Amino acid sequence: MHTTPIPRAGGLAVFLAAAFGVAAARMTAGIAADTFAAGVGLPDVMLVGLLALVVGVFDDAAGATPRFKLVMTLTIAAFAWVIGFRIDGIGVREVFDVRIDSPATSFAVTVLWMTGVTHSFNLIDGLDGLASGLAAVACAAVGVSAAIGGHTDLMVLSAVVGGAALGFMAYNRHPARIFLGDAGSLTLGMLLSMLTVMPEDRSGAMSLGLFPLLVLAYPLLDTSLAVLRRFLRGVSFSQADRRHIHHRLLDVGPDYRWTVRVLHALSFIAAAAAVLLRHGSRDVVFVTLGAVVVCLAGVLVLMVTWLGYHELFVAGRSVASVVTGARRVVREKILARDLAERLKTTQTIAGVESLLETLRDDFGIARAEVVRESSRRPMSLVAEQSGGGSPYWRIDWPVSSLTIERDDLLVLRLWAPSDGGPSPQAVARLAATIAPALGACLTLPALHELMGLQHGVRFAAGEARRTGKESAESGSGAAH
Repeated sequence: MHTTPIPRAGGLAVFLAAAFGVAAARMTAGIAADTFAAGVGLPDVMLVGLLALVVGVFDDAAGATPRFKLVMTLTIAAFAWVIGFRIDGIGVREVFDVRIDSPATSFAVTVLWMTGVTHSFNLIDGLDGLASGLAAVACAAVGVSAAIGGHTDLMVLSAVVGGAALGFMAYNRHPARIFLGDAGSLTLGMLLSMLTVMPEDRSGAMSLGLFPLLVLAYPLLDTSLAVLRRFLRGVSFSQADRRHIHHRLLDVGPDYRWTVRVLHALSFIAAAAAVLLRHGSRDVVFVTLGAVVVCLAGVLVLMVTWLGYHELFVAGRSVASVVTGARRVVREKILARDLAERLKTTQTIAGVESLLETLRDDFGIARAEVVRESSRRPMSLVAEQSGGGSPYWRIDWPVSSLTIERDDLLVLRLWAPSDGGPSPQAVARLAATIAPALGACLTLPALHELMGLQHGVRFAAGEARRTGKESAESGSGAAH
């Protein structure tokens, strides 16, 4: 995008401008040093920002590995928690509010939030003026919220940081004359991770809710999408690519500045919704929530159809397939157990035959037979679909330890159509469930009565001579 070298020391300028602005505000407006949140003072906020700046300057000057930057931002976030910056609640106004009483949970949430926001700003700094403009919008939302809540000090601090970002944007917009660099993106990300969760009043409670999520909607959405894309593709999370949302918009949009303006406008709308959710009436909160859900669904559709994020489509189809398959397996298991319980209490052969007929409608079984393992001839217990013409396959499952002749076991033989029928795994699960129940209700005298013979030996011997011929005539694909 640029053919000449561009300075990357913009982060230094932004931090110094913010620091001088805070100093001037303290001297002229008299803002205090310890009223931003419980245990967190103005020097603490600026110190955390300074530490992030140092890491960024080192990266810009010497080049740091992604792992080094991650470890350092985790360390800075942990330091912020130690000095008093602690997220102690998660909630949505008028909907739910969960307090975090466990220090370990508070530590984990705080560190993950600060690290995630910091690196999200680092990742979206890919177009001239994008990150600095988004920081200015976020600071404006925090400042308006603080003004409504009567927290003048937080309002002034947000105005100073936002003003520094906005002033820098004049030199950073396309074509940029200076870049934020990692020093700027890491510093702004770290400061915004703190400003967006600070209370808008003087209650001192810091809660993570929809306000910070909407104020920082684009950085968090793009970073989450990048992590998901790289996970699905099986590549390193630190591997750079040109499939960020701003890159895709740049490819499909009319020009460079249009892309940046669209993202700034969408972020402004999200920030306005965040302010409404925090300060609006109950009705306004629920209407805004509904609008946010609808907009998010629309964004997901556009990302798949317009921006070409087919990873989301493939992943969605795969998840839906897994859910549908799991539901089908659960349903089949429940129906099979229901059938097995009914078989156990069946007293007549006619009742067994009637129950086996349900296999056709509930499981798609073409034919169910109770036979000797060496024979194809059914013993009247048959459920068979009308029609035919489709090739079939079969599975044999031992019904019980009863034998008709020597080692000739009694088996449940299930036939299923090869085209459009149940899977072999499903038929095997079905057979394994109902076969023991059949064995419990089919006693040896009942089997002899069923065959119409007094001695099963003569029947077995007579049928064994025809087994080979009948197996050949049974059609395609017998399988065990």
